[in-house]
Amino acid sequence: MDEMERYPLHCIIASVLFILELFRCPLWFICLFLLELCILYFIVSVAKSLNDEGVEPFSRTQCARHKQ
Repeated sequence: MDEMERYPLHCIIASVLFILELFRCPLWFICLFLLELCILYFIVSVAKSLNDEGVEPFSRTQCARHKQ
C-alpha cells in the first residue's frame, strides 16, 4: 500500500482545514493552501501513473544531451 492509498485526499484536506482553523487563518489563505495541495496531489498522481507505465523521467544527462 503506497502513501496515496493510505492517506486519501479528503483526509488530508480535512486535517489541514482543522489545523488552519485552530490558528484562525483568513479564508483566502485557506483557499490558496488547498489549491496548492490539490496541484501537488495532481502532480504526484501523474508522476506515479507515468512511473507505473514504465516511462523514465528525464535524468540530468538526458537533459544535457537535449541542450547540445
